[in-house]
Amino acid sequence: MSIEPNIPAAGVGKVVISVDAMGGDRGPAAVVAGLVESARKNDEIHFILHGDEGELSRLLAKQKSLTGRYDLRHAPRIVTMHDKPSQVMRHGNGTSMWSAIAPRAAGDEPVAAIGPAGRAARSVAMDPGCDEGGGEHRGDNCN
Repeated sequence: MSIEPNIPAAGVGKVVISVDAMGGDRGPAAVVAGLVESARKNDEIHFILHGDEGELSRLLAKQKSLTGRYDLRHAPRIVTMHDKPSQVMRHGNGTSMWSAIAPRAAGDEPVAAIGPAGRAARSVAMDPGCDEGGGEHRGDNCN
């Protein structure tokens, strides 16, 4: 997760986190469980969730503590474990990873942090220009 230094401290104002809710080894259920825990610890936190609206809506409906604490952005395309993170960032419009990262990178969304869940998103977060070597930039090897 990328956190910027100007995040308000607890009690100072709303903190918005953009979350790729479809990634990770345990999928959206684990992401939603983490949101519940984070929301419990911080009354000012708000989430923008990116992913499959149907699946996320079913999971979120069971979590009354999150009511009014999130916005859901449907992202119909899927990033598989075989997709190169750098290619997803170039051509991944419609994926939860693209949806969570791209608007903030362009300065269009006032979020304090971006939470990528999966390996692919973590690689891009480490070095958006390359997905080789676990995010280590290797010049011409990046494509």
